[in-house]
Amino acid sequence: MSASNIPFKEINSEYLAGVDTVQYSELPPVKICPQILDIVALEIRDALVLPAPFNYIREKINKHILWSLSNKMIHSGRAINKKFFGQNMWTEEALLQYLQNKQTKGSNERGLELEHNNERIYYTDQLQALDIEQPHLLDRIKEILKSSTFTVVTPDLHKRLPSSITDPNDPFKRYREHMPTLYWIDWNKESQWKITRIRKIIY
Repeated sequence: MSASNIPFKEINSEYLAGVDTVQYSELPPVKICPQILDIVALEIRDALVLPAPFNYIREKINKHILWSLSNKMIHSGRAINKKFFGQNMWTEEALLQYLQNKQTKGSNERGLELEHNNERIYYTDQLQALDIEQPHLLDRIKEILKSSTFTVVTPDLHKRLPSSITDPNDPFKRYREHMPTLYWIDWNKESQWKITRIRKIIY
């Protein structure tokens, strides 16, 4: 094990209480794998120009293509899944749930959900409103998608978050009522995912 990795067994409530803090504004402005962003933008461009009904294109973008932004990354030349492990933003409750899962039999993913801070339907609306004849359509698609952010949460929080108040300039607008404690996790992908650093997000 690399000396830079944090053993999972050492991470608990007391450990989290002592981690460094980081302002959200100090984190990377684009929180998507850049290669996946390029691929998804191409897929969306191709979907937008399909000679297909509006609702067909809408479902293709909203229910299929946009999931790759959150669930995938390119690592060592391969597309890999990062629905939970590899995700940077976690609520404290979700992180502790994951750590508890690792100590018991069964799936490590029990009690975890990946939440799109800015809802997929917001991006779908923005994308379908684009003029597909514009000369820089691909660049415009990427610009819209760059504000996408994702957080691993518990089902309880997920169901309590309000909908339809998306603000790409404030990815935590839907969280303000509950103000969950959030952490930014740096991961290292070896044969398995390893945590190298945890910081509490000030937002």
